[in-house]
Formats: sequence, C-alpha cells, structure tokens
Amino acid sequence: MSSPATRLFTVLELLQSRDELSGTALALRLEVDGRTLRRYISKLQALGIPIASDRGRYGAYRLTPGSKLPPMMFTDDEAVALSLGLLFARQFPVAASGAGAQSAQVKLERVLPASLRAKLRALSSTVKLDLPSAGALVPHEALLALSAAAHASQRAKMGYGSAKDETSEREFDCYGLAWRGGKWYAVGYCHLRAGLRSFRLDRVKSVLALAATFTPPQNFDAARHLARSEERRVGKECVVECR
Repeated sequence: MSSPATRLFTVLELLQSRDELSGTALALRLEVDGRTLRRYISKLQALGIPIASDRGRYGAYRLTPGSKLPPMMFTDDEAVALSLGLLFARQFPVAASGAGAQSAQVKLERVLPASLRAKLRALSSTVKLDLPSAGALVPHEALLALSAAAHASQRAKMGYGSAKDETSEREFDCYGLAWRGGKWYAVGYCHLRAGLRSFRLDRVKSVLALAATFTPPQNFDAARHLARSEERRVGKECVVECR
C-alpha cells in the first residue's frame, strides 16, 4: 500500500464487497498490524461512515445502515452495468425516474477516470432503447408502496380508477408487479372481485398497508401471468372472428 489514505479507501472498498471481514483478514490485505487497522477504522468512523465491529480474537468489521452514505467505489464492469441500468431508468414510465437517473449519471461520470467516462458518455448518447411508448407516468409512490406490500406479503387497501375514472376501493393481495406493453401492472388477489386481477399502476389513486397478511402462490411470475392473459384474450377474439 502506498499511503495511509490509500489504505483508508481500501478498507472501505473491502467492506463494501463483503457482508463482514475479520480484523485478521483486513490487516493482511492492508499489510499492517491490528493496532494500525483499528486506527484506520476509527478514522473512517470519525468521518461518519457507519462501521460496526465485534471485539475479541475472532472479531469482524462490517458496514451498517447509517445517516451518512459512505463513498462508493466501483470496478469498470460495475460502472458500465450502472450506466446501462440508468439508461433504462431514464426511459421507463415512472414519475421522477428520468430526472433521478439523469442526475445519478452525472454524479457517476464526475468521479470516473477520463477514459472510462468517455466510453460511458458515448454509450449514453448513442444507445437508444426501442421501448413501447407509455401513456400517463406512474407515480413512484404507488410502485414503491405495492412492491413493499408484495415483498412483505401484506394486504393493502387500494383506491383504483376505472377507464371511466370511476374510483373504487378494494383490499388487494399484491403477488408481484410487471412492466408490459408500455405500462406498469400490479397482479394479485382482489377481494372485491374474489379473484386474480391485474391493475394498471397509472390508475392507482392510493395505497394503504393493512395489518392482514397473505400467502402468495409459490413461484408466482407477474410478467408471465400478464403474457398468458394477453394470449387468452387474443385467442378469444380470434374465435369470435372465425365464427
């Protein structure tokens, strides 16, 4: 290691790449003794970076959630993956995602080496995604609220507007969300209709998590369900026309 500053960033990079690392392993990677390692950890903690430690012979260090986001370090491959993800996010029909992705891209490029920054700018300016045009933007609050409910298997009370903008309230067990044909959908069990239903997120008026929980079908795939539903609908239309 060339300098104490380099070692500080190396400690942070190593902790970001693992759930936790033992003090012995960190010291070996840095080529320092345990006392010096503890001094580096103390300096990072003083900077507001949330590092927790387990004391003792087999003690370990790990990053924990905190009020201050530590500096993030990425390999070239990780930076390319992030840039591609942000490219998709800028065009996805979710309110605020475009502006958020744009500002995140600017921050990412600002700290990259010049050679890699030039490559990612070329990628961002020349690659175009053939995504279906979307209608109304989906409020990100609806996307976040329903994805949280699905993840926790928690029932939600949902206000929903019909095609005629008539609002109804229903209890809904969200099994998953998917993006198809230029629109976001939430798929799950609707207690009002007593059956499996798909709801467009741009028509969701409100979402309130309830105390009740549910058990989702095993290995449920919302995107596959939407595709099959569309196939059945097209099949029925074909039968009607053939008759």
